[in-house]
Amino acid sequence: PPSTAPPPPPATGPLPPPPQATGGGTTDNLDRLRVQVGRLDVEKAVAMEQLRELQQENARLAAELAESAAKATAAEQRAAASERFTAEMERRRDAEERADLCGEAEGFTAFRLSFSKHSPRLAAERKSAEAKAADETCGVESSATASPPTVSALSKLDLTKLQSAQLVQKSPRLSQCEPFLRKVNLARMEELIGRERINWKGKDLNADDGEVIASVLENEQFSAALACANLDRNQMRDVGVAAIGRSLRTNRCLTTLRLNQNMVGDVGASAIGTGLKVHAALTTLSLQSNKIGD
Repeated sequence: PPSTAPPPPPATGPLPPPPQATGGGTTDNLDRLRVQVGRLDVEKAVAMEQLRELQQENARLAAELAESAAKATAAEQRAAASERFTAEMERRRDAEERADLCGEAEGFTAFRLSFSKHSPRLAAERKSAEAKAADETCGVESSATASPPTVSALSKLDLTKLQSAQLVQKSPRLSQCEPFLRKVNLARMEELIGRERINWKGKDLNADDGEVIASVLENEQFSAALACANLDRNQMRDVGVAAIGRSLRTNRCLTTLRLNQNMVGDVGASAIGTGLKVHAALTTLSLQSNKIGD
């Protein structure tokens, strides 16, 4: 067999040193780590700021929600109060209307009694006036005398025209009051006789209507029983209210006068004050929501 040579012995001597990292590479790694840490710190600060903003926004939304709930509750309370106020005003208006109806009924009863008492005299006056008119028309002198009244004469007696003529003669302003009558839902002024209360609130009465009302207050037949006059929420201004103030110098029965929201100024208020120096029966006067100075 062929001979084999033994392997050569391993070389002896010092081993080569292991590779070592250079100092420059470690420094670069540390710098990169520091940069990353700094960037993370910045991102953390931004995140914390955003968190604070979100918390503030949440608090603001919670406050707005609470405020909205409070406003809704207040609106419901106002609506309920408005409904109660409307119901109360309706109740008062119904009560005033019932009182007016009662006053009209009492006035009609008083007028009927007065008619029964004075009808003979009125019948005699009517016959005398008819006789004079016939004499003037025909040119014939006559000496007609009024006979005692009978039932048939009373059935033909027109008190409306006779009484209207007498009242207009005393108060000329009442002869031009048709627009006023339409506003206050009256057929004629005689319906006011014997009435204790008038409620002409919100009837769109102007200065001319105020002068008509003043004539009513000055007329004894119209105002003999009138104690309360509600004239709120109209537009009589200084001219109309001043006329009412002048009427207080002769009126003796009115105890309550309401003139709220009538665009009254210092002139009208002064006229009312002057009238009150003479009128001692008035106990209630209301002039709210007007333009009266200090």
